[in-house]
Amino acid sequence: MSKENKKITIIPARRQFYNDDLLNGQKKRRVCAYARVSTNVEEQVSSFEAQLDYYKNYIAENENWAFCGLYSDEGISGTSTKKRDGFNKMLDDANIGKIDLIITKSLSRFARNTVDSLKTIRDLKSKGIEVYFEKENIWTFSQDGELLLTLMSSFAQEESRSISENIKWAKKRMMERGQYYVSYNNFLGYDKGENGLVINEEQAKVVRMIFDLFLDGYNSEQIKNELESKKILSPTGKPRWHNSTIINILKNEKYCGDALLQKTYVKDFMTHKTIKNKGEKTMYYIENCHKPIIDKNKFFLVQNELKKREGYNHSNKPFAKRIFCGDCGAECTRRGWKDRDGTYRIVYACKFKRKNKCFTHGMSEDEIIFKFVKAINYVIIHKEEILKNDKLKISKLQDNNELLLKKEKLIDDINKIALCDNVPNANEIINIKQAELSDIEHKINKEKIERLHIEEFIKELEKYKKTIKGFNLKLLNKMIDKMYIMKFDMTVRFMDGFELNV
Repeated sequence: MSKENKKITIIPARRQFYNDDLLNGQKKRRVCAYARVSTNVEEQVSSFEAQLDYYKNYIAENENWAFCGLYSDEGISGTSTKKRDGFNKMLDDANIGKIDLIITKSLSRFARNTVDSLKTIRDLKSKGIEVYFEKENIWTFSQDGELLLTLMSSFAQEESRSISENIKWAKKRMMERGQYYVSYNNFLGYDKGENGLVINEEQAKVVRMIFDLFLDGYNSEQIKNELESKKILSPTGKPRWHNSTIINILKNEKYCGDALLQKTYVKDFMTHKTIKNKGEKTMYYIENCHKPIIDKNKFFLVQNELKKREGYNHSNKPFAKRIFCGDCGAECTRRGWKDRDGTYRIVYACKFKRKNKCFTHGMSEDEIIFKFVKAINYVIIHKEEILKNDKLKISKLQDNNELLLKKEKLIDDINKIALCDNVPNANEIINIKQAELSDIEHKINKEKIERLHIEEFIKELEKYKKTIKGFNLKLLNKMIDKMYIMKFDMTVRFMDGFELNV
């Protein structure tokens, strides 16, 4: 055949929005919609419901489409697909052949993460499933769909980052003004009032019980058992408590009327992972911002006691961190001891005895309890004289005006230097003054703890008119500071500083 007679007819490619199986066996496309609102705020609920109604009507009105479902997520962020149950259910149904076309309002409703959105769309496309984005007018089967998706996804991701930064900025301004948000649903002891936190008296009783039990010598496990035995519900309304919940309550400064803001922060707007703020971000401490449930002095004592108990199980070791070597001053460890006659005893002995060649011997727990009872009975018998001396000590400790004035002056000096631009060696001077300030604050706190311990000692001692007959954990925790094992006896140091050889 000659070249002149050759005829070429161009047949344009047909734009496909569905696969060949549908052409052969089904006239109508199985269409679903995906709807999402990005927050849980009440104003968004109407928007959410409007989307549901819109897509039901939209799909039903198209004669070439058959409605096959409506998938939705309410109050879930679009930056990740991991926690979007409705979205993931839709993908599962699409993968088993129930869906041909997915309609959604915009790319940002579908996903704000470029990687997630493109991967999902490509996976759907490989199975013959198309996605249509109304706002951007993008059909993923079109020739320019992939390029547009890449660009639009990037814009959506940048929009998400921008929104995240704006939220962070707004929260920072709020914190600077002393404003803060509390999750009231799981906050034991407080309800939401018109102007912030309002005490829930019934729940406040539980909070006070937890603080009192802890200061009486109970550990978190014992407090947990006590609460559960009394059928007291946890902050989440469940009958079972967790040790971590009790520790978090004991550490929460809001119970004494203060608020520490930005304890945690979101490091990456893509992952939404919240991490503990260890100094990377500015924190704000607001004092007296609402009515307290716990007295500040009691809260201060609890924080000090929490530090003392770190690293050991207080429930079965009541004398742990209290027994020390009278020779080298090292902590005595608790260990089992078997005598020659086979008798098993619990003994406390200096953990560096061999290394330091201390003259002290191990002392059995039974003997320590005997000496503890003897020491407590001594101060009960001589109560009047001891209380008189303790009240004099408190009056001296309260006279710390000189330290407070020094603290105020140092803070004022540091602020003035920080605000001036022409101070030579400003950073070096500030560091020196901050070190001085830290020392003064340490002295103030030390005196405060000493005064509070004496006050607690007095309160407890005044309750007893008769001597005791056996071990009492509450008395140990509130009245005894340290016990030193000597060569032949024991020296007991009380919380008020009084020492007694027994």
